[in-house]
Amino acid sequence: MENQLFQVKTSIWSENIENILKNTCESCKKYKIFNIQNSEKSIYMYNILMYTLIFLGPISGILSSISSSEPDKAKIIQIFITIFSFISGVLSAVLKFSKLEEKSTLYKSIANKYASLEGNIVRQLSLEKNDRVNAGEYLEWISSSYETLFANTPNIIVSEHHQPNQEHHQPNQEHHQPNQEHHQPNQEHHQPNQEQQITFIDGKMLYELSRLQKQEM
Repeated sequence: MENQLFQVKTSIWSENIENILKNTCESCKKYKIFNIQNSEKSIYMYNILMYTLIFLGPISGILSSISSSEPDKAKIIQIFITIFSFISGVLSAVLKFSKLEEKSTLYKSIANKYASLEGNIVRQLSLEKNDRVNAGEYLEWISSSYETLFANTPNIIVSEHHQPNQEHHQPNQEHHQPNQEHHQPNQEHHQPNQEQQITFIDGKMLYELSRLQKQEM
């Protein structure tokens, strides 16, 4: 039943089919970038936590040796040992339950699949129409593969200045408000760090909603 949603009766390559494939290719490119970014963020956090644990271990051992050789300072040193041990335990728990390394591998794997699908579409569209495969069957396969891949894509984190197609939603804003800069001359001073704000959202759902809004317009 699900495959019937993608059935195309024609075998002729039309401009509409090519546009659908180009939009799908652009979506794959965006998701590929998003997943690569999340993979890098996950492995970066994993490395920070792991190196911190490696650093705290020898320090606790050194402090234990010092406390044994200097009994007068043993109480103070023991407090620091307890603190470092507590931090090490917390970081170990975070590493275990966050599964950052596994997430990084998953994001990278998903990114590779999007890249493969993107490359397949690019290669197909680069051929002459007479040399391409059946248009209907190819569109069905691409649609099914994309929807399956989209369903298996984990939630991704995107920054506000990386939101896809944001500029397409307001293409004529500057024409409708030509004097906006005169009414709000200091607007940029009130939000100096707006580009650097990070929003934790479902990035893939955000992209699909923006793409659908664009198609409805």
